Amino acid sequence: MREITVTLSEVIGASGEELRELALDRLLAEQESCQLPTRDGQFHAVGYDAHNELTLTLIHGRPGPGSPNHRHVRCLLGDTFGSLVCGCREHLEDAISEITAAGSGTLVYVRPAGADALACPGNGVAAAVPEAA
Repeated sequence: MREITVTLSEVIGASGEELRELALDRLLAEQESCQLPTRDGQFHAVGYDAHNELTLTLIHGRPGPGSPNHRHVRCLLGDTFGSLVCGCREHLEDAISEITAAGSGTLVYVRPAGADALACPGNGVAAAVPEAA
């Protein structure tokens, strides 16, 4: 199996077509993959380690030229808990809806570089979490 090295900066600055190619290329160097049934449809989830940064790519259908491709930076509070501090969860849901409506596409889900676990990449500010009394 051929190893492909990709830096996070390549993912962040990539165009839609480049994201599609990156996702498909990374299938060759995947660490883990599985079928992922979701409420929006069936995806193939591929997890891989790019320079000690776990990245997940969701692939729906058979992406090709013209298929929607998205990159989403993980936001723990928005994506997981639906925080109203940011619109991250809405952006993620919109991307998934566009991909499934088109019948195919990819979503590259990345961890924000050097960010605090509670940082929101959407606005660059860590969400305020009240201290326990």
